[in-house]
Amino acid sequence: MKLPLLTAAVAIALGLASTSANAALVLDQTATVAVGVPTDAQIRTCNNFTGEACGGSAGGTVELGQLSATTAGEVQFEYLGNEAGYTNDLRVWFGGVEVVFSTAGRPDTFSTPGLFSDWYAVGAGALSFGVCTSNGLSDGDSDGAGGPDRAWGRCVWNHEADSIADQWSLGGYDGYRSIGFRQFDEYSWLLFFDDSGASNDDDYDDLIARIHFRPAQVPEPATLGLLGLGLLGLGAARRRRA
Repeated sequence: MKLPLLTAAVAIALGLASTSANAALVLDQTATVAVGVPTDAQIRTCNNFTGEACGGSAGGTVELGQLSATTAGEVQFEYLGNEAGYTNDLRVWFGGVEVVFSTAGRPDTFSTPGLFSDWYAVGAGALSFGVCTSNGLSDGDSDGAGGPDRAWGRCVWNHEADSIADQWSLGGYDGYRSIGFRQFDEYSWLLFFDDSGASNDDDYDDLIARIHFRPAQVPEPATLGLLGLGLLGLGAARRRRA
């Protein structure tokens, strides 16, 4: 194996390793037309979401926007809890609307998390999910399909900027209904839903979930590094024999 070819092979391996390491979820805050985003909204935090009982309200911040994958992969939703008078459903929209889980019949608490959805295949771009509520002002269709006027019922859809903007300003309120996010780690984000209780209380604790992401299967960085070293050793051995 000639050295230039060997160098190229190692460079490609390292490049793939870098791509794999950077595959994650990002929040695109430029894709929505909502205004007056409450970056300092007060939310409920539950002992850093370790699964322990929630000891009460604590200050925190959420960010609004569209949560997107930087590469193809799979997502899974984990229910963490709720404190809401309405029934709130987390739904996915992959060829049809499917309820992942609902607060109906579940305790009004954060002390019993751990309900997990299936893994759903996704491509790069805004993730197709939303949260719908049972009460409050409605903006048309409630099933998430959307009509010719792009009405959204009582649902906020992450992949539809119009939905985010319309629910935010519904009824002339500033922040009537919305989903907020906070990054948990490289491969997961926390989702906070505010269902418009008390018109716009902005507590963001009416449904809290964690979104897990895993990239499409690619060689692990360590495996690629070993492959590169192996190619390098093979090339060096051949050069010595020559």
